[in-house]
Amino acid sequence: MIDTLLAFTIFLLIMSLIPLTINHIIQGSETDKTIERMKWNIFVQQLKKEVRLSDRVNIENGKLIVSKNQQQIIYEKYGSNIRRRVDGTGHEIVLQNVDRIEYEERINTVLVVMTDLQEETHTSLITPFINGD
Repeated sequence: MIDTLLAFTIFLLIMSLIPLTINHIIQGSETDKTIERMKWNIFVQQLKKEVRLSDRVNIENGKLIVSKNQQQIIYEKYGSNIRRRVDGTGHEIVLQNVDRIEYEERINTVLVVMTDLQEETHTSLITPFINGD
């Protein structure tokens, strides 16, 4: 009888911890999504700054090419990352966990659409400073 009570007590203790564990797992995945959104926002802010300070922006073969002060800065997909290269050299990772990224040139703007490894799609419209011509 004592063995049964002891086993039942242990069972109830384990069962009482299950909701806490599930809650922790759910909150952890929400935290991961928040962090990924923050990383995307940081990437977009850096890209906006680069585009706004550039002389010219081109899109070739799925790469964003920003020309600035006689330099060519290339943003390209590299595995599951987006890397930044200056004049074809260097290897600076600016965004991770990327499944697909597309750059689309529009009138005086660049549309960036990125799908991450969790199949969430993020978009941003980047407008360079308007020339006073």
